[in-house]
Amino acid sequence: MVMRLDQLRNADLNLLIYFVVLVEEKNVSRAAKRLRLTQSALSRVLQRLRTLFQDDLLVRSHGGYEPTSRGLEILKRLSVLLPQIDELISGKEFNPAEEDAKFRITAADSLAYVYGPLFAARHEETPNLVFEFSLYDEDRYEKLEANSIDLVLDADFRSLPNHLHKELLFEESLVCAVARDSPYKQRLSLAQYLAGEHIAVNVLDQRQPTLDIALAEIGVRRRCVFIVPYFGVALGMVERSHLIATLPRSMCELLVDRRTIRLIRPPSEAKPFRYVMVWHQRQQVDPRHIWLRRAMKQMTDNLLTRIRRSEAAHKMSRR
Repeated sequence: MVMRLDQLRNADLNLLIYFVVLVEEKNVSRAAKRLRLTQSALSRVLQRLRTLFQDDLLVRSHGGYEPTSRGLEILKRLSVLLPQIDELISGKEFNPAEEDAKFRITAADSLAYVYGPLFAARHEETPNLVFEFSLYDEDRYEKLEANSIDLVLDADFRSLPNHLHKELLFEESLVCAVARDSPYKQRLSLAQYLAGEHIAVNVLDQRQPTLDIALAEIGVRRRCVFIVPYFGVALGMVERSHLIATLPRSMCELLVDRRTIRLIRPPSEAKPFRYVMVWHQRQQVDPRHIWLRRAMKQMTDNLLTRIRRSEAAHKMSRR
């Protein structure tokens, strides 16, 4: 391995950590507080970084400091290198029963409903861990890039850049929730579906992407007389109405009150889709993030088992 040893000896590797925090915070005072430095000391650090890399690295903008092109290039490399160095030095896996950590997760509303209780059920095993679920929005992948969130739980309906990794959670399908006394049978035809009145969930841009994109591809759209922010709200609205709510099956199987609501199959045009978890390359070898991804897979196995049991219990009750 050929290394420029003189250059490495003269470099303060702590500067690289300071740089990452400055980029994340976009503000010298916030970064200084996080690093437990004075603002003047951090300003001197920034000047040393600029000298080291012979670039401004960070420039002022209306939203605070923003990285230059060279700064972005350095940040991209550090996002891979720093977790590897951390793992090399620590030499051990993350122990969730003893260590402190905070995980910031952005999840589609339906996934927060099903995974939230699973996280809560494990709390006694991981008493020092904090899980922060945030609102699902158009900026979720920009936030992943900026390291302001750790994981995105999402429907797999868009392509991602190479530095974002994704892994399948489970295959999902849609169901139509209707009132118990609804005249609809066990499956809706496309004509019946389009003739009905619907409750839409505003997942993104006033629509449910996995459903409404599929309908748009065949040149049709449903008549939505209500648009609500959450899947749980839509589910609760159908029981005393003639309305149709098209929702993820996993959430409905676990939450629906079958005394007042029936689940029926949508038209075949409402196609199945995949739920995935997405993370940044910087966290690929981070021991804490590796544990989080493994925990997600374990909870997914638990979730699918619960759904199968719910379906089996419902079939037995209908006999």
